[in-house]
Amino acid sequence: MSNPSNRLETRYKQAAVNPEVSAFSQLAQRLLIGFGQAMWYLRPLPDFLIIGAQKAGTSSLYKYLLQHPSVLPAYQKEIHYFTIPDLYFKGERWYRGHFPTNLARGQRLTGEASPSYLFFPLVPQRVYQMMPQVKLIVLLRDPVARAFSNYHHQVRRGLETLSFEEAIAQESNRLGNDLQKTVDNPRFHSLNLAHFSYLLRGDYITQLKRWRQFFPAEQMLILKSENFYERPQEIVSEVVTFLGLPSWQPNPAIFKQYNPGDYNKMPPSLRENLSYHFQPANKALYEFLGRDLGWQ
Repeated sequence: MSNPSNRLETRYKQAAVNPEVSAFSQLAQRLLIGFGQAMWYLRPLPDFLIIGAQKAGTSSLYKYLLQHPSVLPAYQKEIHYFTIPDLYFKGERWYRGHFPTNLARGQRLTGEASPSYLFFPLVPQRVYQMMPQVKLIVLLRDPVARAFSNYHHQVRRGLETLSFEEAIAQESNRLGNDLQKTVDNPRFHSLNLAHFSYLLRGDYITQLKRWRQFFPAEQMLILKSENFYERPQEIVSEVVTFLGLPSWQPNPAIFKQYNPGDYNKMPPSLRENLSYHFQPANKALYEFLGRDLGWQ
């Protein structure tokens, strides 16, 4: 007979992939994290991380993967353990408490999706020190579209009061030297950096190079978000192969977009200016990847 924790984990996976039972999902999440802290030693570290980018489709990809019969969810999709100092310094026991037990997992995989991981400089080394064999999945979206989506996300949350033009004009002043401060002082956390780094987060080449200092190319699957939006089933199949999961024919009905934004288009002149801004970083990214992502 399965124990209560295992039965709850099974119900939680059902809830995690079915929005109609979200109330149960929230209750199960609290209970499972409570069990997790008490039984951390029975909980292996995750097999994969979806590390970003923010507003590039990470929520949708994670939800789709949870539909696979050989994938179990973490008890929280975005843990941000390696990013937020107050969480990171709780230690490995706290982090392990967010994942299913050995008994519940069996041969199945589990992972989490925290899109802040790609961006913050100390995260690659922290991840490597704890789990050097973990597989990493990266979604990269046209940085102009990503910045605009990120801005509207912060507006919806009530955190952004400036216009988009004002926000990007003020970004450098808002952020100051905060990114370097996160390196110099591991306990430093900048809310401005977390919420208002619209353009800085689009410098993908700098971020990927930091990760490649610790993880070889074969442990990182780097995907173009636009391809994922257009052909989700094909891209999910690529992820399934990368993770070494059994082949799977999902119901096409699962491929709906999660956390979509609804806002007016960017003025063409502003898009042209921002495309010019990102042109050098994009060119370096294409050379690094060995392929042109076609962001014009």
